[in-house]
Amino acid sequence: MEIIIRRLPKTTTCDELIDFATNALKPRWYYLEFNPLGSITAGEIYKVCDGNDNLIAYNGLVKLESEADIETVIERFNATPFQQKYIDAGPYTTRQNETDRRVNCSRAAIIYKLNHRH
Repeated sequence: MEIIIRRLPKTTTCDELIDFATNALKPRWYYLEFNPLGSITAGEIYKVCDGNDNLIAYNGLVKLESEADIETVIERFNATPFQQKYIDAGPYTTRQNETDRRVNCSRAAIIYKLNHRH
């Protein structure tokens, strides 16, 4: 299972992203959860540049070993500040060229993989 984390600070490293995700997955006694929600298998950071507007965003992709409790994991990511800033997390879906409406769009984004860790 993959979760995309949007609006990361520009200076975020892969290690910081994975540490954040690992801490968010730990059991919380006040939620009456006693087992971790899974573990991280990989993390990646991408720089996304809009072709026309020169807008830049930094997104992370976190890969989990289990698909169980995906909603709880996403809620927890969204409720936990990352470097004093709330992020936007959601399930990541892979787009296919034949179904992607952006393929022939003049505003296509340019994506650079900055770093990753397995």
